[in-house]
Amino acid sequence: MWSRNHSGTNQKHRSSIKTVLNLYNNKVLCCSWFLDCVWVFVFLCKKIKQDLAELRLDDREEQAFTIPEDMGEQNAMYSFCLVGCFLTASVVNFPAMRNTMANIWHPLEGVQISNLGKKRFLFKFFNEIDISKVITGAPWTFNNHLLVFHRIGKNEDPMDVSLVYSDWWIQIHNLPPGFFRDSMAVQFGNFIGSFLEYDSKQFSYGNMNYMRIRVRIDVRIPLKRRKKVMISVTNATYVKFKYKKLTLFCFLCGCLGHGDSFCPKRLQPGTHKLVMGWDLSLRAQGRRASIVNSTWLRGNGDSSNFGNSNFRHQSRLRTSPNQGSESGGNFNPILGINLEGSRSPAILNVVQLGNNLDICQGFE
Repeated sequence: MWSRNHSGTNQKHRSSIKTVLNLYNNKVLCCSWFLDCVWVFVFLCKKIKQDLAELRLDDREEQAFTIPEDMGEQNAMYSFCLVGCFLTASVVNFPAMRNTMANIWHPLEGVQISNLGKKRFLFKFFNEIDISKVITGAPWTFNNHLLVFHRIGKNEDPMDVSLVYSDWWIQIHNLPPGFFRDSMAVQFGNFIGSFLEYDSKQFSYGNMNYMRIRVRIDVRIPLKRRKKVMISVTNATYVKFKYKKLTLFCFLCGCLGHGDSFCPKRLQPGTHKLVMGWDLSLRAQGRRASIVNSTWLRGNGDSSNFGNSNFRHQSRLRTSPNQGSESGGNFNPILGINLEGSRSPAILNVVQLGNNLDICQGFE
């Protein structure tokens, strides 16, 4: 009886153990399946995140276009073009500017001036002579505002090029005699900006007062006023710079394009007493020929017998009382010259005036 009950109890224990083992195996399987699902989910999340990062609304946007074969026509259109702007915050009157610049330049084949917007203008010429004349004749102004321009090169966009450089003729005064050399001209030019040219022709006209160089200047930096040079070990001096055709500039900061009344330096704290470090001495003065009386001008009391000996004698007395017999008696009123070889003093003045005008034109 006991053995029969004991065997029944063992069978119940075995069945319970089997049940527990089955449940454990099922839980292990569930946990393993759950972990697999979690791992797959994490992997999918990373994959989706990566795909989203590389997602493009339109993959065709990344396909680049190549330069067309007819790009040469586009470059040819800008082959004789300048893009420029006027160094001012004011609005430029475009019709007035266009007529004024065309009248100043008077190119052989004309010029087309277009408004590109954003205060930029396109100046289209039609031959190399006209555009070279404008480039070499810089700086140019309109209403005392400097024109900063750039010649458009190959594959350049007129709206993207920088307009910060301008070419100037600069006079260097108070220069010791031994410094009139090409090497010194290059040093002075690179100190002021970028050296372009040294005008040595002025010495053929007998002008030894100053050196004349052409420099490319960055309009964003202050103008250079002077430079210290050493004459000897113990002797030093300063040379002064003068700018030809100098336009509006600030006496406070020395920059082009604005006056001292609108200088940003006034907004700096602690600037109650501002010092004017620049002045009009930077502006080079052009030569002006004196007006002389013409030989052919007659006053109200002159005799009507122009050309006779009496009138010639009076003319000699009026023009040069100290000449006396040097003027001779064979003065030709048509040519204004003594046929014996001595010129009339008045004609000498006229000839000297013409030479001075030629010199001035050469310095322009």
